[in-house]
Amino acid sequence: NVARIYRSDGTVHGMVNGFSGYIKPLGEPSCAYLAATYLQIGDWRFGAYDAHHLSVAHRLGMTSVIYRTDGNVHPGPRRDYNAWTFPEEEALLGSSEGCAPLDPPFPNVLQVGSNWRLAQMVDGYHLSVSARQPEGTSGNGAQTAMIYAAAGRAHGGPRVDYNAWGEVPTYSDSPPRFGARTLEIDRWRIRQIDDAHLSVTHENGNVARIYRSDGTVHGMVNGFSGYIKPLGEPSCAYLAATYLQIGDWRFGAYDAHHLSVAHRLGMTSVIYRTDGNVHPGPRRDYNAWTFPEEEALLGSSEGCAPLDPPFPNVLQ
Repeated sequence: NVARIYRSDGTVHGMVNGFSGYIKPLGEPSCAYLAATYLQIGDWRFGAYDAHHLSVAHRLGMTSVIYRTDGNVHPGPRRDYNAWTFPEEEALLGSSEGCAPLDPPFPNVLQVGSNWRLAQMVDGYHLSVSARQPEGTSGNGAQTAMIYAAAGRAHGGPRVDYNAWGEVPTYSDSPPRFGARTLEIDRWRIRQIDDAHLSVTHENGNVARIYRSDGTVHGMVNGFSGYIKPLGEPSCAYLAATYLQIGDWRFGAYDAHHLSVAHRLGMTSVIYRTDGNVHPGPRRDYNAWTFPEEEALLGSSEGCAPLDPPFPNVLQ
């Protein structure tokens, strides 16, 4: 008798004996093991998500059920409390050999600094800006500050869904790619369009966000699409330790709590906080162009135009 069936879409089903675990012999240990914080059975994890929650979740992103230490049960389908957001751990019992690689293999995520991720989430139609869960907090407390939608809209936080720290992102055949003043994350591009504008565009042509060098933010104007030109070779588009630079723009992890989008001439268009709140520009503080130049970890810093005029009016 089959007491429970968990399905990859997050639903739970009852007694269907055609799904019996005894149809085949036990076999040799293969992709079935106990780690420090989870039990993995093939594409599934029973994960001790924190001190109060155990979840049953599939590696493609859906959580079928959450059990709490107070005995309560929270059914799926849902996307939070998924132990596939945990890093791979050593097998204490059983064997991690034989686990099939993800297909496609690359998560559509780019991390900026220690606490922020840009990620394509759920279905390819959403790109989020999300923060890490604060240290010492319980549950799925990571906050999402911004969601760009393929319909050409942007939805500000605070909110907890579409979060690349608490949910499994989408996957594709290549990691995030850099081009000519462009970052491409699967179906999305963040691109400097001209000297004054940076846009966030879905491959369908809809522009979810336009940042302007005067610090203002604008909505859907598809003439500013990042797909008007080919991606191009990497040029002045790169990830550094504390910022992502796209041409004359930086997404900068300003400190432990803030990520800003700012232009090199001094204006900040928006500030995202780790609590999910959004502080709009135009303003001049929290600008990552006050950071010293850093080494390119991904992409290329070649081809960035020098400032004109070139000298800051500063004497230290």
